[in-house]
Amino acid sequence: MNEGMAKVTFTPLYVAEAVFLIATFSRGLTAGNGSTCVGLFIGAGFFCFVLPLLWLIRIVMPGWRRDRWRPGEPLPAWTGISDSSIVPKPNPS
Repeated sequence: MNEGMAKVTFTPLYVAEAVFLIATFSRGLTAGNGSTCVGLFIGAGFFCFVLPLLWLIRIVMPGWRRDRWRPGEPLPAWTGISDSSIVPKPNPS
């Protein structure tokens, strides 16, 4: 399990960082009569478009489908990694 993803306490820090970056760079982002913001949103849209596109490719091209890995289960054969080669991290407590 990804320990970083399990900790939800960092979400307020991400929001605070986003607010800080927007406040810091808002003057430059709005200097181009909004064209900079439009470009930013188009870029973010393309970035967010990648994941659904990959899911669609799995549906359209059955040969590219792979078994999903779920945390706690052995790794699928397509990874080429055996579970014995993974050394668990020691528990700090």
